[in-house]
Amino acid sequence: MKTVMMTMLVLMSSLSCASAVRAAPERQELSEVVRAFSRAGDQQDAPAMQNILHPEFRTLFTFGRAGDATLLAREQYLSMLRAKKLGGDTRTVNVGEVERPSHNVAYVKSALVGKKGTLHSLMILVRHKDRWTVYQDSVRLDK
Repeated sequence: MKTVMMTMLVLMSSLSCASAVRAAPERQELSEVVRAFSRAGDQQDAPAMQNILHPEFRTLFTFGRAGDATLLAREQYLSMLRAKKLGGDTRTVNVGEVERPSHNVAYVKSALVGKKGTLHSLMILVRHKDRWTVYQDSVRLDK
């Protein structure tokens, strides 16, 4: 019985380590999408942003904890970026929690820290045409 228990313990430990190794590249890939999103916003690069956003993208934006919420669809968001009403800062991206509730969906919490303030973000990323895209960004700006 001890041998069976030890075998099960070793097997479970190896499976746990294997999934952690697989998770690191996925976390890196998802983090890079968040960084690319931030870079495109910082540089107000609408064509680059267009490639990162899911076709059904939307953002929910609030100013501070008590601020009103503004919902923008993809085209509104890109139009504001082109008009330089969004972005234009140099931000440091701090990726926090990353969850994968399914193969094609990920949740990423991050903080984008810049001179204009800190954006606290919860992004939903969706695998679309074999690549990760930002489907939704719920963001709060703290100055």
